[in-house]
Amino acid sequence: MRESDVLKRFIESGILPGIWFLEVPVGFEVAYKKAMAERAEWREFEFNKVLDLYSVMTKRIDAVCIRARQNAIKPKIPLRYWLEMYRNPGLNPFFGRKVWLIEAKPRLMSDQAFTAIGQLIYYEHHFERDWKGVVEAKAVVYGDGMDEVTAEVIKAIKAKLGIITWHVSEEGRVTLINHYSDPY
Repeated sequence: MRESDVLKRFIESGILPGIWFLEVPVGFEVAYKKAMAERAEWREFEFNKVLDLYSVMTKRIDAVCIRARQNAIKPKIPLRYWLEMYRNPGLNPFFGRKVWLIEAKPRLMSDQAFTAIGQLIYYEHHFERDWKGVVEAKAVVYGDGMDEVTAEVIKAIKAKLGIITWHVSEEGRVTLINHYSDPY
């Protein structure tokens, strides 16, 4: 199962209802500061042009969920509109709101698990800086496949890092792997 299928099935399960934003970019603030520090002459450029030049530095969160009673998936937003939302606090859908950050993986073998954990920690830091939202929780959703080393790590990451893990089957059934008291 592809990563996008895992994420789609998870969202459609309704286990975590809310307003869903897909592929949310983070790292704007760092990219802009780095560009300005490296190239003082770039000050003549508009903010968007500098960020476009440094867009390779920005990363994208697979999904951000603002909890709500019903599921609503927002259409994918082009980078230029994300930049406009970043620049204009009145357009920022995350400002001061509690959110869940979701990383999807097709399977959760050791390498993918360690990558997903690192990504979520990185994303939390940059999301709060860029979007001024509050990360309420972080989760990894994955398809079939987990090894014993990863299973042992999964038991510990909720307590230590606040990361929840859900398995999504081919049929779309969602199972909470490391128990969390009241995810709703």
